[in-house]
Amino acid sequence: MDFIQSIDNIVRDIKNMNSLVETGKNNLSIVVDSNYEIFLTHYPLWNNEPFLFAIGCFKSKLILKKNIPENLTIKEFVKIKKESSISAYNPILN
Repeated sequence: MDFIQSIDNIVRDIKNMNSLVETGKNNLSIVVDSNYEIFLTHYPLWNNEPFLFAIGCFKSKLILKKNIPENLTIKEFVKIKKESSISAYNPILN
């Protein structure tokens, strides 16, 4: 599998969650809900290595999680999105 197929898999899964998905500056990134960017950080050199991704936030300009295998990227994104929405509505956590 190549990186385009890997990114397409993630885009498909995010669209299934009813989130807005746009392509990033290049073919290696995905912008989700205009707040998050998911981008490829590691292209596997060997067959036993996974593609690795990172998730960043546009607002804070921070990488929130990195070195996420492709099969766990959506799970981590959901977790990050849930945590950020909880802190946005709870002033004690901010």
